[in-house]
Amino acid sequence: MNTNKLIFRQAKSNLIIYICFTFVFSFPLFFLEGGITDDFLVLSLFSSVGLLLIISCIRWKITIKDKQITFTPYFGKTRTFTFSDITKAKYGIVFWGRGRIQYIKAYHENKMFLYFTQTCKGYDTLVSLLEKEGVHFEIGGYSYFPP
Repeated sequence: MNTNKLIFRQAKSNLIIYICFTFVFSFPLFFLEGGITDDFLVLSLFSSVGLLLIISCIRWKITIKDKQITFTPYFGKTRTFTFSDITKAKYGIVFWGRGRIQYIKAYHENKMFLYFTQTCKGYDTLVSLLEKEGVHFEIGGYSYFPP
């Protein structure tokens, strides 16, 4: 990987899971008979959710090149900032069942513009790069979701 340009994306396993999810709910649509029924509507809804998940997985990206951070969210416009534009970053943990997920939220003038979790490939590299660039971290809080 080029040290001048780093690209962070969601794990490919997420994309594979989303494609399988969409296929499981889309495939039976071709064999339903009798027009628009409750089954058709439910399968169509889940297929649409699957397509949205696939699009979001493909679209979400963080690119760091020449001290600039370009963030492409699931939906919305691409935003570009420099490390000096980050006024603060919050570190937090979400307890989910028996596990936990760490996250970082980066802010520019009290408006969050970047959010990523440890499930993102390269999370540790991104955190160490932010620390190296002198970004101030705060403890953001803890959330708990029981199993």
